[in-house]
Amino acid sequence: MSALVGIPDVSEFQHPVDDSFNRRWLIFRACDGDYVDHNVRHNLAWAVKAKASGKIDGFTVYVVYRPGKNRAILSILNSSGVPQDCVVMIDAENWGGQIHGDHSADINALADALRARQGGDPDLVWGYGNRGPDLTVWPHKPGWMGWVVASYGGSRPDVPNLIGWQYTDGQRQYDQAGLPAATPPFGRCDHNVLLGVPIRPKPTPAPPPAPAPNPVDGKELSLTPEEKAYFDGQFANLKSLFNDTSGKPHRLNTWLSKLAGRKVDITPPKK
Repeated sequence: MSALVGIPDVSEFQHPVDDSFNRRWLIFRACDGDYVDHNVRHNLAWAVKAKASGKIDGFTVYVVYRPGKNRAILSILNSSGVPQDCVVMIDAENWGGQIHGDHSADINALADALRARQGGDPDLVWGYGNRGPDLTVWPHKPGWMGWVVASYGGSRPDVPNLIGWQYTDGQRQYDQAGLPAATPPFGRCDHNVLLGVPIRPKPTPAPPPAPAPNPVDGKELSLTPEEKAYFDGQFANLKSLFNDTSGKPHRLNTWLSKLAGRKVDITPPKK
C-alpha cells in the first residue's frame, strides 16, 4: 500500500482525461444510480491504457448510491467494462436531504456485491461520505471496508478505517501544505489524499516457447512440412540410404544440413 497526494475526483462536469494528466492515480464517476456518466467510457479506456503503460499506478471508479438502484449500478459497471482489478468506491450522501434515514442494509448489500465482483478483495471496494448528515444514511459500514471522508482542511481527519480524505472541492487551497487544488486537464476540482492504495506488481509475462532443439548444434529446426514428412518416413532406413547411390543420400545430407541451420539446395545431383 502506498500514500498519494493531490488525486482528482472527476465526473462529466470536468474535462475528459487526456495525456496531460500528471498524477499517479485517478478517481472518476461511473454512474449516479441508474444514470450513466457521459465521460465514463472515455475516462475508463484512458485509465486502463495508462495503467498498462505505467503512466499511472491505478484508478478508482465510483458509483453514487441511490435507493433501489443496486442492480442497475452493477449492470452499468459490467456494460461499461469496468475491470475486476480496479477499485470501486460507493459514494453515499444524502444529497441535500434527497435521501433520508438509515440505508446501511441496502448499501452494505451493494458493498458485498461489489467485493464479490472485484474478486473478493476488500482493498478494491471503498466507501465515501461526509461526517455530517451523510452518517445518517450509512451509519453502519462493513468492518472490512476503508472509507474516504470528505473533510475540507489541510490535516488528516481522525475517523475509523480511514483510507483517504477529500481535502478540497477545488475552491479551498492548501498550497502551503503541498495539497494542490487543480490538476490538468480538469483544472480546479475535488482532490484527495489517499493513505493506502492497492498497487500490485505487474505480472511477469510468460516466456515464449523454446524452439525445437537441433540434435546437432541446438539451432532451430528449419524443415518444411514436406521435407519433414519425407524424412520421417525414411529415417528407419538410414543404413540403406547411406549405402544407396540413387541420390537419396543427397536428400539425407540436405536434411542434416537444414538441421544445422544452413540453407542448401535440395535438388538431387545430376547422374
